[in-house]
Amino acid sequence: MNSINVNSSEQKAGRLLAYIASQFDLQPEQLPDGGWLKGDPESRISKIAVAWRLTGPVLQKALNEDCDFIVFHESPYWQERRDPELYRSSGAYKSADDWLLHPDKKLRQLVENSKACFLQIHYGLDRLCIYDCFIQTLGLQCDKHGEKYECVYTLQNPMSLEQIAAQICRRLKLDCVRILGNPQQITNKFGNCWGGVGLSANLYFIRRAIEMGAELIIAGEMDEMGMRFMQDCGVAAIETGHYISEAIGLQYFAEQVCPQIYDSIPAKFYAEQYPRLWQMYQNKL
Repeated sequence: MNSINVNSSEQKAGRLLAYIASQFDLQPEQLPDGGWLKGDPESRISKIAVAWRLTGPVLQKALNEDCDFIVFHESPYWQERRDPELYRSSGAYKSADDWLLHPDKKLRQLVENSKACFLQIHYGLDRLCIYDCFIQTLGLQCDKHGEKYECVYTLQNPMSLEQIAAQICRRLKLDCVRILGNPQQITNKFGNCWGGVGLSANLYFIRRAIEMGAELIIAGEMDEMGMRFMQDCGVAAIETGHYISEAIGLQYFAEQVCPQIYDSIPAKFYAEQYPRLWQMYQNKL
């Protein structure tokens, strides 16, 4: 990683964003996705909380432990598109702000009442550590080809889809993963669609991995349309989970990278209470 010409004892929040931007030869304002939710680069800090998503329970725990710099990866508030009237019931548009029980209301109040500084870093943390940490944790012996997010990985020893899925379950401590394809299919090359990159909304990166020779897509989160595209292309897929595939890199960031940025400010990764919300149900009725 590159270094930046700022004293490591500097206790301002902006140092962290400047460090991440410097790893890609960018200025902090050039980093896409995210930004300052509250506070600014000049805010002085003493304790850092790193989180995947800004939720009420996670934030409250961090504040209770006196964290005054909250760094998070995903969008802080739920976003919904405003569909045309033809799709909606008649009358005035029913805004999310009008729903008194919307979960964002409590979260906004927590943020507003807090004296902490809040910063979302999406692209920067994906590029810095999340992307690579996911694959490294799976323990697959492979060689990486490509650059940025357009890469494929060649296995040093080809494995079946079932063997790869079993190893992923062991390494991520999961009882199951979703798979697409023949379990006995032998794979030489795979693509990394961590986080939400396996969704059809990110079809470009799925397609590029397949164009580059991937026979398997290892994903965080997938939807059915994305899976059907993979099926149409004749490739297999393994879905692990959005949070699980990114939490690894965020924990690494808190424990290994933050101490390089600040030599006297502690940082801690605050894990989600439920790493994976869903479970597989088999009809027994």
